[in-house]
Amino acid sequence: MGLNQPRRGARVTVGLGADGAACNNRLDGFEEVRMASLLARMLHGQGTLTAGDALTMATRTGARALHADNEIGSLEVGKRADVVVLDSSRLGGPGGDPVTRIVFGGGGRAVRDVLVDGTVLVRDGVAQTLDAAEVRAKATEAQPALLRRAALA
Repeated sequence: MGLNQPRRGARVTVGLGADGAACNNRLDGFEEVRMASLLARMLHGQGTLTAGDALTMATRTGARALHADNEIGSLEVGKRADVVVLDSSRLGGPGGDPVTRIVFGGGGRAVRDVLVDGTVLVRDGVAQTLDAAEVRAKATEAQPALLRRAALA
């Protein structure tokens, strides 16, 4: 049996996410989905964790793992409108299964728009609610104190 089948049989909810630099310095949820599928396939065989299964783990079952599936995780009336719109022309591959193209064709680089709870945060690849240069400047300013506090400097 593959990696995913025993967990499903044991009724363990498995979710994917990246909530801090300890997960990976890129904080790229699409990359987390891709890596989960590739690692499972490497360990337990090609059909172990499909692109669709991995993407579901980052959406619906990820929300279930957080006990938030009544609010997020799928597009349904009454749930928060958290939506990522992708430009398919920026995905790798000539066509085929759209989920596979998203997971293995570089989903993060194809992000065009982002809505969180119905509010547009990114439109046409440009942040709408913050100034990226200002955020970087403040992070750079705060870094020395944070490193000292963590005894890393």
